[in-house]
Amino acid sequence: MYEKIRARRSVPQLYEDKLIVRATQIIPSFTLMLVPKPQAEEVLDHTDIANIRSAYKSTLDDGLSKVGSHVPSASMLEDQWTGMVWPASKQAIRNPDTGIERQILIKVGKASVNVPEGFVSHLKV
Repeated sequence: MYEKIRARRSVPQLYEDKLIVRATQIIPSFTLMLVPKPQAEEVLDHTDIANIRSAYKSTLDDGLSKVGSHVPSASMLEDQWTGMVWPASKQAIRNPDTGIERQILIKVGKASVNVPEGFVSHLKV
């Protein structure tokens, strides 16, 4: 089965065949009624295809060479995160005024991790 798959031409190769100019497919106009029209659209020749492949490979190689130095940016988040500091840093506020009483925050924190009676969690959790 794999031999049959390897023997098949790729889609790009089939498309090239459709576009390529072939001297063997040039048929005199008087025989067009007797012979089916050639499949080739006669748009490109072998040199054109080689140039296209070379330019595309060059573009891919150029992009690959830039991968190591690429620094992603998330400019749409910059405004939202200005003023944020790492929690362990010295600039972090240790006891911020939230406007909520400490006892309520403790109660909410405990309730968020409390497992209801009779609840059986998955063994791996």
